[in-house]
Amino acid sequence: MSEQPESNEGQKHVVLVIGGGPAGIFLSDRLAKNNVDVLLINRDIRPGGLVEYGIYPTKFKLIGGIRRQIKKVLALPGIHYLGNVPVGSSEVVSIETLRSLGASALAFTVGAQGTNYLGIKGEKRARVYHAKDLVYHYSDLPPFAKQEFPMGQKVLIVGMGNVSVDIAHWLVRVKKVAEVTIVARRGPAERKYTGKEVKVIAANVDREDLDAEFERVRSQLEAVGQDVDAVKAEVMAELDKKPLEKVSETKVRFRYLYSPEDFLGEAEDGPLEKVVLVENELYQRGDSTGCRSLDKKVEWAMDSAVFAVGDKVEDALGLPYERGRYLTGSEGIEAYQVQGQADNAPLFVAGWARNASDGLVGVAKKDGQTCADFILETLKDKTAEKSLEDVESALTQLLTEKGIRSSNLDDVAALEAAEAKVIEEKGEEGFKFDDNESMFAAIDRERA
Repeated sequence: MSEQPESNEGQKHVVLVIGGGPAGIFLSDRLAKNNVDVLLINRDIRPGGLVEYGIYPTKFKLIGGIRRQIKKVLALPGIHYLGNVPVGSSEVVSIETLRSLGASALAFTVGAQGTNYLGIKGEKRARVYHAKDLVYHYSDLPPFAKQEFPMGQKVLIVGMGNVSVDIAHWLVRVKKVAEVTIVARRGPAERKYTGKEVKVIAANVDREDLDAEFERVRSQLEAVGQDVDAVKAEVMAELDKKPLEKVSETKVRFRYLYSPEDFLGEAEDGPLEKVVLVENELYQRGDSTGCRSLDKKVEWAMDSAVFAVGDKVEDALGLPYERGRYLTGSEGIEAYQVQGQADNAPLFVAGWARNASDGLVGVAKKDGQTCADFILETLKDKTAEKSLEDVESALTQLLTEKGIRSSNLDDVAALEAAEAKVIEEKGEEGFKFDDNESMFAAIDRERA
């Protein structure tokens, strides 16, 4: 930015960034490097968001690389960090509370924490899950880490993107269930997973069954001009490129052109036993391909089902909300600024809080930086009210009064050191404490 947003008296502006994932981290980085102080507030004890609790936990190299970037950002002198601070309309810390602290602006980078129900009959039945909850479970995010998620032996995954592959990864290589069926409403040419990701389950894919599935949908794909043999060759090449060694006898099957219609169980409020699916067909829609349902249904016996179809934002946060989104405008700064919140510490959203389930770390980073630029532009002619120390002191005093223990960067370093000792002692590749009490106990031991 050409002008630094600073008051007439030389007081730096303070921006509260709520959410310690990639969007919040890199938004904070851009602000701090442009003469703005940042108080980064996070729900979790440690920063990282989906880096810590969304990337499959065995991707140690990827996670380690992003962790180093995050540490570098948080070491900047203009950024202070407070973890274990829940924010929401029913929490001790509400948006109104945050606005009363005297910061110049608030940026929400809290991700998409809401469950994206699709209105399908039976989707709230026991043993019908949403991917977010399972990802949090196997990534050791409290309290999901200690919750029970019985899967049985036959599991249906709805969706054919990288998240569905992550869920299948867990089912194949950790749970070692008997069968995993991954179903997509469109065809194999419209698959969303990448070849790099699918290698983790490639050795368990039932190739004969996949051949038969391509033949089942061949006429449908050819009817919209798709080269079935070419698409099949691409799919097979992805499966054949450096697959991980097989560790279970789980059979992985793909089913194309199906959508779930009902989830059935013997008891009305009992667990899942069967899934009713409707068959789809592709059709030409201008330059693109559309999808519509046919009057053909199948019924499959399943022990559990998982929706891997993205998430929505959480309406309980307290921001203006409608149909799974926080209300913003459509262009420029309006796409980041919350409607009707221009004065008295304007509110902004970025990352998945702005556009749920859109892209991974790189997209979140860019979105956070773009939001930071709009915040800088908004503040450049305004006067700062409070210093970073004043804002942080007011918040920590409130937390103390309410009996909430927050974490700082020294605590995070102590937690990582404690976990590193466990990794060394047990000879494991990775380890996380899976509840807040254990984390704070480890921090206290390490800092004693």
